[in-house]
Amino acid sequence: MKITDKKMLLVSLKMWIIGLFVNTLIGTYIVSGFSSQALKTAIVGLGYGFSFSFPVFIIILIMIYILLKIHLNFGNTFLILLIIGVLLAEGSFFFFSLYQKLSSTLNIPLAEAVATAAGIGIFSQYGAIKNLLNRRDHPDFFKHKIKAAT
Repeated sequence: MKITDKKMLLVSLKMWIIGLFVNTLIGTYIVSGFSSQALKTAIVGLGYGFSFSFPVFIIILIMIYILLKIHLNFGNTFLILLIIGVLLAEGSFFFFSLYQKLSSTLNIPLAEAVATAAGIGIFSQYGAIKNLLNRRDHPDFFKHKIKAAT
């Protein structure tokens, strides 16, 4: 694994973890209001968030690689990443709400929490994405060496 691959992995991992923790915090407040059950709610929410959003992390990682490869400018790259990241997070929440059979009174506030958390997670890596875009013009950025079988 090259350094740039590690950086793309790190950027997408940070986005996902920050979004996951922000969503857990906001979701815990919405569901329990930080009552005596808040810790239990947060742990359960973090578990569900991890399991339902892990595919989003993988897709974001692939998306970062593709967006770097097609040479868009920073503004377009970040906007595409932000929009698709929030839509993927909302899709993940949709499957979660079907799985949990959530009441309609909780769906809207929790969906807003998911969108907010996804946006915060992506915006938290604004500078790192910009650095990745600046480095992609280096001639060795996308060269992957494949060893021949002997």
